[in-house]
Amino acid sequence: MLVKTQDEDRHLDDLQETFNTLRHYHMKLNPSKCAFGVSSGKFLGFMVSYRGIEANPDKIHAILNMKPPSSVKEVQSLTGRVAALNRFLKKHLNGMMSVKKTFEDLKTYLTKAPLLSPSVQGEELYLYLAVTSHAVSSALVREEDKVQRPVYYTSRALRGAEGRYPLMEKLAFALITAFRKLRHYFQAHIINVMTDHQLKKAMNKLEATGRLIQWAVELSEFDIKYQPRHAIKAQALADFIAEFTLNCDEVGEKESIKWVVYVDGSSTQYAGGVGVVLQSPEGDKLKHKVRLQYQTTNNEAEYEALLRGMELAKFVEAESLLVLGDSQLIIGQVNGVFEAKEERMRKYLNRVMRLIKKFEEVNFVQIPREENMEADALAKEVSASEAVDEIDKIQYMPSIDIPKVQQVEGRTNWMTPIVSYLKDGRLPEEKDEARRLRVRAARDFCLHFGIQNHYSLPAHPQVNGQAEVANQSLLKLIKTRLEGAKGVWPDELPGVLWAYRTTARTPTGETPFKLAYGAEAVIPIEVHMANHRVAAYQDKDNEEQLRLNLDLIDEVRMDVEQRMTRYKNLMARQYDAMVKPRRFSVGDLILKRVSLASKNPAHGKLGPN
Repeated sequence: MLVKTQDEDRHLDDLQETFNTLRHYHMKLNPSKCAFGVSSGKFLGFMVSYRGIEANPDKIHAILNMKPPSSVKEVQSLTGRVAALNRFLKKHLNGMMSVKKTFEDLKTYLTKAPLLSPSVQGEELYLYLAVTSHAVSSALVREEDKVQRPVYYTSRALRGAEGRYPLMEKLAFALITAFRKLRHYFQAHIINVMTDHQLKKAMNKLEATGRLIQWAVELSEFDIKYQPRHAIKAQALADFIAEFTLNCDEVGEKESIKWVVYVDGSSTQYAGGVGVVLQSPEGDKLKHKVRLQYQTTNNEAEYEALLRGMELAKFVEAESLLVLGDSQLIIGQVNGVFEAKEERMRKYLNRVMRLIKKFEEVNFVQIPREENMEADALAKEVSASEAVDEIDKIQYMPSIDIPKVQQVEGRTNWMTPIVSYLKDGRLPEEKDEARRLRVRAARDFCLHFGIQNHYSLPAHPQVNGQAEVANQSLLKLIKTRLEGAKGVWPDELPGVLWAYRTTARTPTGETPFKLAYGAEAVIPIEVHMANHRVAAYQDKDNEEQLRLNLDLIDEVRMDVEQRMTRYKNLMARQYDAMVKPRRFSVGDLILKRVSLASKNPAHGKLGPN
């Protein structure tokens, strides 16, 4: 965001208006990324000053110090620095002398690169249109002392049916594309469309239907004049842009053998989301979404999506990759157009560069948001929803903060069988060794989670009965979570234990956690929820409430003991109400059930049962 003021005395008023607009739409700025009162400086890879917008001198200096390319590899290395240089050099690769001469001409041109001139309020602007078989472009210019200076330019590649438009519709499409991208210029200035074609007549004729009449209605609210073009002037710039806009059909043929990854990230106040759509060369799509369970910025979420997409592509053994995203900053930093100034952005960029080395070829292209709707919808859905069943993965910390653990040596040792059993469930072939391994794994598991396992006789039947009831509840919860995957119960046990300890029991009316520690536990996910308990949190009040809870814990336990006594009496009365009393006298005959344990083996099949 750039706030530019022509008059220094009005700068504070313009800033106040900008901040009011931000507050109205609930937008926030990062103070570490803001700079005020700057007369000139670098902005999004360009130099912005009172004279206008010009190319980054660092980029120009880097090209001026380059040597003429002498191989195909050196030619390919220029694509990220000069947009049209790669295509031009390929045409003249056979004549190296021509390449050297033209390369020197390019350097000479860069020393006096044109300046994007700012428009002046009230002046008229001129719009030049150009169309080819695969692209449309426009150049918006202003006149100063009878010299035309470029204000801005647009270009768009024609896709699908757009390439089959008639010439007049292509010109109208170039005009409507310029209007949609440069709407603020159309609102503040009179626009003179310079063309040799009867575009105004074609758009305003009564028999015009379909796209033309729709575009004419869209442009009718602005002051647009149509004038014949008498001189080339800025038309050469519009023709140049149209000529060097990539043909979508040509690009599509090259990309048909690549894996295509659509990535997008989304961030909210408490969490973030990652959406990835991986498309195979045959057209099959794989959708993947990850919830970022921590506070993150939108740029970091975009980088997480980029890393996740490249990791998925590597997992399916893709060698050639095309990454498509709608973030201008992230794609620009990866392609070298923008500079990563922040430390975290540089860490993310380094991670991406390391992943690029694992592929034979990777291309990063920025696309409009409307062409990235699938990945965008996945990212927004997963950042707003907390349904675990609908999420492929939950990430609890940024990728750049996760420590990398590398195996130093791969020799087997005494830990190898235990690791194999815990990781893959593989047991040794010998039964005794397999049994010892199970016991050792169970012991290590208990030690890891702080579980004390004691073997004792049933000396206290009531306590053993309570333990059995608790075990039955835990087993029921574990079976509900597993759904047939019996081998992963150790992974589910911590969550089940946490749920059991933080759920109020019917006999006591309190949670086991509160009876043990004197206060209710806060579920981790509740910290990121916008409820009253979190919103009204105060450190001082919370500390006082904890001390009060500790003072009252004895009374709470006494109330729980009385409640349990009442609950036991209630259960006893309900059980006694179901008992039918019967009286026996001495000498009455009764039937005694014989079980397998009390049956006399000598009686055989004809014995009493």
